[in-house]
Amino acid sequence: MRKPFLPAILLSLTVSFCQGQHNKYRFDATIAGAFPVNGFAENGAAAEIGMTCNFSTHAGYSAVLRWQTNKMGMQTVTNSMKGAPASIQWSVQPKNWQMESFMVGSDNAFPISRKSEKLMIRVRLMAGCTITLFPGVEASGKSGVNNYAYYQSSISALSFSTLVGTGLLVQLKKGTYLTLNGNYFETRPTFGNTAATWSGMGATVTTTQPGFSEEIKSVSADLGIRIEF
Repeated sequence: MRKPFLPAILLSLTVSFCQGQHNKYRFDATIAGAFPVNGFAENGAAAEIGMTCNFSTHAGYSAVLRWQTNKMGMQTVTNSMKGAPASIQWSVQPKNWQMESFMVGSDNAFPISRKSEKLMIRVRLMAGCTITLFPGVEASGKSGVNNYAYYQSSISALSFSTLVGTGLLVQLKKGTYLTLNGNYFETRPTFGNTAATWSGMGATVTTTQPGFSEEIKSVSADLGIRIEF
């Protein structure tokens, strides 16, 4: 039930920040490629929606909803399957990490020329919380003529997260900008224990995999639109 309320939280917080201000609201929407820095996963994608209002000519408050997905790296899969029989040749199709963030901070845009705001440099500093879903692991295995299966359940965790970004705003027409951004995103969720089951040769064994932390660091290249209203 929490997901339908997130856009409402985003809107209400931003409007609250903007009370007493006399500048326009700004709505942003972006899509991006998301590229791991530390090898926690493979390349993925990200998207954002956000609202901003200024407390001075070029500096503003901002609230953002951010989504990111990356295919799980094989090292994470290998770590997760500790305890499964090593003599079996396992075949795994990695699933995707899912991250959903709510972040607030400053969103600043400075014209390159004093005479025109058609091209501006954008700088963002954001902090907030992220819900990260570890998708679990499913694998099939074979040893000789015997077939095996392995399953580890998914689990989610809440963690503190930060984002630092810079880029360009290119005016398409009055009140409408093309946004080109580069962002660095970081969070470190800590997951609890999960259940893991492997079966084969008529036997089923269920074990408890211990909790773990995952350091998630990624950069993204964003393309989007900004509308003033």
